[in-house]
Amino acid sequence: MSYGSNRYGDPYGGNNNNNSSSNYRQQSSSSSSAFVSSITRGSTHDRSDAALAEHIKKALTNDEVAPKQKHVRECILYTWDVKGSGSLWVGLRSYPMYGDEVITFKGLILIHKVINGGHPRALRDLTVDYSWMENLGRAVAGFRGGYGSLIKTYLQFLSSKLEYHKVHTEYTGNFDYQEYVTLKGVEDPNEGFETINDLLALLKKSYVMGEAVFNNFRAGAGNECRIAALVPLVEESFNIYQFCVSMLQAMHQIIGSVEVLAPLREKFNASHHALYKFYYECSGLRYLTSLITIPKLDRYAPDFLASEPSQMPKRPITPPQQIQEEDDAVARQQAELEAQIREENKRLESQRQAALSQQTEIQKRLEADRQAEMARQAEMQRQQQMLMQQRMAEEERLRQLQMHQQQQLEAQQYMGLLENLRNQAAMDREAIDLYEKRVRGLEQQLTQMNLNSNEGTIRSLQDELNQWKQKYEALAKLYAQLRKEHLELLNKFKDIKEGSGKQADEVRSQLEKARAEMRAKATELTDVMVERDRLRNEADRIRLTTEEEISRLRRELADTKDSLVEMSKSKGAEVSSIVARYNAEKAELEQLNLMKQRMIDDLRNQIDSLSADAQRLRNGQNEEVAVLQQGLDQTLLALAQMQKASMQEETESQLLDEMRRLQGDHLQSLNRMMDIILQTCINQIDESIYELESPTHEGNQAASSEYVQSLLEKTIGQAGDFSASFIKLIEGGDQADAIGASNAFAQAVTQLLFNVKGVTRLAKDDEGSEEIIRVAKAGAQSCRAFFYNLQSASISNAHPLERTNLVNNLARDAIMGLLGISPILENLAPKDSLVAAGGDLGDLVEREMQAAAKAIEDAAARLQDLMARPPGSLDMNVHGAILSSAMALTNAIAQLIRCATVCQQEIVAHGRGAGSSNTAFYKKNNKWTEGLVSAAKAVAVATTFLVECADGLVRGTHSMEQLIVGAQEVGVATTQLVAASRVKAVPFSKVQAKLEDAAVAVREATKLLVKAARDASKMRSEQAARDEIGHMGRHEMKIKEMEQQVKILELEKELNQARYKLGEIRKQGYVDE
Repeated sequence: MSYGSNRYGDPYGGNNNNNSSSNYRQQSSSSSSAFVSSITRGSTHDRSDAALAEHIKKALTNDEVAPKQKHVRECILYTWDVKGSGSLWVGLRSYPMYGDEVITFKGLILIHKVINGGHPRALRDLTVDYSWMENLGRAVAGFRGGYGSLIKTYLQFLSSKLEYHKVHTEYTGNFDYQEYVTLKGVEDPNEGFETINDLLALLKKSYVMGEAVFNNFRAGAGNECRIAALVPLVEESFNIYQFCVSMLQAMHQIIGSVEVLAPLREKFNASHHALYKFYYECSGLRYLTSLITIPKLDRYAPDFLASEPSQMPKRPITPPQQIQEEDDAVARQQAELEAQIREENKRLESQRQAALSQQTEIQKRLEADRQAEMARQAEMQRQQQMLMQQRMAEEERLRQLQMHQQQQLEAQQYMGLLENLRNQAAMDREAIDLYEKRVRGLEQQLTQMNLNSNEGTIRSLQDELNQWKQKYEALAKLYAQLRKEHLELLNKFKDIKEGSGKQADEVRSQLEKARAEMRAKATELTDVMVERDRLRNEADRIRLTTEEEISRLRRELADTKDSLVEMSKSKGAEVSSIVARYNAEKAELEQLNLMKQRMIDDLRNQIDSLSADAQRLRNGQNEEVAVLQQGLDQTLLALAQMQKASMQEETESQLLDEMRRLQGDHLQSLNRMMDIILQTCINQIDESIYELESPTHEGNQAASSEYVQSLLEKTIGQAGDFSASFIKLIEGGDQADAIGASNAFAQAVTQLLFNVKGVTRLAKDDEGSEEIIRVAKAGAQSCRAFFYNLQSASISNAHPLERTNLVNNLARDAIMGLLGISPILENLAPKDSLVAAGGDLGDLVEREMQAAAKAIEDAAARLQDLMARPPGSLDMNVHGAILSSAMALTNAIAQLIRCATVCQQEIVAHGRGAGSSNTAFYKKNNKWTEGLVSAAKAVAVATTFLVECADGLVRGTHSMEQLIVGAQEVGVATTQLVAASRVKAVPFSKVQAKLEDAAVAVREATKLLVKAARDASKMRSEQAARDEIGHMGRHEMKIKEMEQQVKILELEKELNQARYKLGEIRKQGYVDE
């Protein structure tokens, strides 16, 4: 990427030049030219909205990696193809970015890159209305992955950028440098002052955004997604910096007063040092340097006043009268210069008027030429077609050349990366050699220490560490002294500035001297700060090395104990003192390491507890409880032993107090753990309520009212189980059951709301749909209140004897809230019921399952008969593949029916209990029975329809589209059957697992059949179109083209009517089934 050159060409024809960045622009000019060629190539192709939506979807994945450059580039090229934003902002606005913080952050990166590199019209369209971006900031409150504050900062920066472009429309999105814009911005000094001030404010927000990205880096995790946001920030900040430098230089040349521009110089100097630090930190990111070239700024900011004193020689002291005369001469020269400027402006205005008149004449001549051109249009049409073909061939050649250049560029990047890795490996080898030398030296020191004791080595290491500490303290004192001198120089400069008057020359010389001293001091201060950082790093490295040496010595201490025992005979007292001192230091280091490790573990546990799901949280909490229980048992055992050893009454009282304190701490830890689990369940229900009310979530579209009623019964049962397990916990039971029951209850509520959202499609009107959502939300709110009121802050206020009644009352309220959903679901269910039909429900279910199996067998036999026909009666290349896929699908459905039958028998045997019949079980679970029977009927009907479509396709009475619809209906029916069996499935059932595998096989076979049918239909339609077009003349082809356009409009109208009719048929079918 280039920072100084205009990416898409300068519309004003200005020259791009900047002395401070010429070297940097030369390094990146090749990549900018490649990007311009790619835009020129892409502008000749139409990219549909469907392709744009696909690129947006692939760019905004939930993987924590950088957005794919290919898809981001295609979005940018789309704006140049349509000469504006087109459907880009509409697609991003409707894309579901609110539920995932990674997708939201990637969306902001995509928006930033599009407004920087896209068509200028796209930027103007976004500045008109970008209020929808504020919704992204409101949705980050619940995020727990570390992107919340970063997203808010990014939104603030983008809002400031868009506000700036709304006011200053002359700047491009990437602030590509243009001398024309610089000169235009400083024509009026007042407007130039405000423009530079606004630019510096935007520049500050850009590197503040960069600092926020660095502050949000996560140790030990991939930061590629965060680093991707730095790419447009580095480009844009450097271009803004170029504008600021150029405009400040022009302002200093135009305005003679230095004091007026002092605030801008101060802001610019602060921004320069901040950018220098920002680019220095960016240069340390290997992934970022592989994408772009980091700008290199001078350590000191440009001195806009340096040219005045350096160019003016020192003059002798003149009397005041001569100074006044010289001032008058300067004023006259300035007045003459202003008069010349006004005359030049008048001359330019006259030239502009002449150019306008000339342009009017040119437009008239062009109009006449256009009239003449229309007469030659017939002849030029053939030439245009030839030119079009040549241009397409040239574009294809350019595309291939660009792909080749891109491949070469990627190969160079990979070679550079490989070279960096080799250099890093060489540096690692050198470090390893250095460490090996250090290890050998330490081994020699250890050998000497075994002979003369290790006291000398430890004392030398301690002395070395003290020396480094003394050096660091000396540097800190030097830094404080330099800072004090710097402040004194600033005060001195201020005093000199206020006392300036008659002795202007003397003050100027003192000012130059003070500046030189300040620069020298600043250079020395910078060197001192660099040395301080180096010494600090060196001290940390020595500390780490010392800790490693001590840990290694600690490991080798066990091997030297035998020799120390032998030496203790002659040097017993000396060795004992050394060992005692070493053990004390070892214990102190171990205690320090243990404290740090505990702090790290606590922070890691807090982060994991917020990001892990309910299952991992439950396992972690169980382990923590086990550890706490073990610690408590050990503590109680130690207390018991101490009580046996000491019979004094005071000691026993202290031990009892300690035991009570440990029990209280253990109880508080369990309460905190349970509160976290309950809060997790509350958050899960809140998220489900949000999805229930959100119009972008459609829920389970395959769910039926019977299936949802069975889920409602399951949820009510889970509520009772959770209430019972929590009562046991209050009475002193195990908390593992309460944790598992709470998670199961929350998941059941989530699944219920997801399927309730799906059955809203069965409502007769929008009011009915809103009533279903309102009742379901009320039931979910009662469950949320159940969890909320069971937290320690609420339940601790109740009397211990009344807590059981409180839990029962809360459970009753939650169940009553859930039961309020049942009447609405019953209104959506079919009017007839299996219970009202009478008869043996067990026999009825068996008959329906057998009927479904029989229908599958008949379908398989019918397909086998079709495949056994002679080859001459069907097209073996088309119909043979379709019949084979249909046969495979039928076999998979037969296996699914067999597995479903066995699973249903297992469910009945497991659920009816001893002394009850199958009919009693079916009557007790009548809603589930209705769903199972309905699913079996749907499978039989869908399979029969599929075979009829296959037979009709062979005979020529049915189309490929009918076969595709039949296959899709089979998939929906099998999904409903598996869902009905899953509701009452036996835990850890192998039969249920086989049923799930059979359902997967049916879905795969359905995909293969749909693919075969679509390929055959596409091949047939393309062949028919080619045969029909091949015999047409030019006039007939034009007429046919218009007829096809009319037919497309008619078919679109019929398609919309057919979709509406299909929705009404499905609604009526669920009501009158």
